[in-house]
Amino acid sequence: MPGLTFSNELISCDEGLHCDFACLLYSLLRFAAARDPRTLDKILSATDADPFNSKLFVHGLGWETTSEGLRAAFARYGEIEDCRVGFVQFRHRSSASRALREPQRLIDNCMTACQLASTKLTPALNQLGTAHQVFDLWPQRAVASVQAVALKTEHA
Repeated sequence: MPGLTFSNELISCDEGLHCDFACLLYSLLRFAAARDPRTLDKILSATDADPFNSKLFVHGLGWETTSEGLRAAFARYGEIEDCRVGFVQFRHRSSASRALREPQRLIDNCMTACQLASTKLTPALNQLGTAHQVFDLWPQRAVASVQAVALKTEHA
């Protein structure tokens, strides 16, 4: 259908604009954070408050694993805000980062692995590789990049 092709082109162009804007915003934030410690602090506190940066998905759990057992396995990394089988929500991003330094661990005699929990994507969006994925991953990249800038600033 000719109309469908044209609308797909418009959607593709729109996604490209969103990606361009996200990349520009990301560059501006990195530049501002490198120049001003107050900006860096505000960015870090905003990312610390975002559950996207502190919620882990734990896979490979055994059938007998309970929320209490999962909480016990992750308590040493920091304060846990919510814990349900398969997911651990830390109060602070730094706690999740500490837990991710050891992504594999034995819980109830099962070797498990954890990763940052991702936002829900429909299978169609997941296969398309669209701008939605850029926005889903952008906070993680921004946090890692801002942390790298902070380390360079501290050691300069």
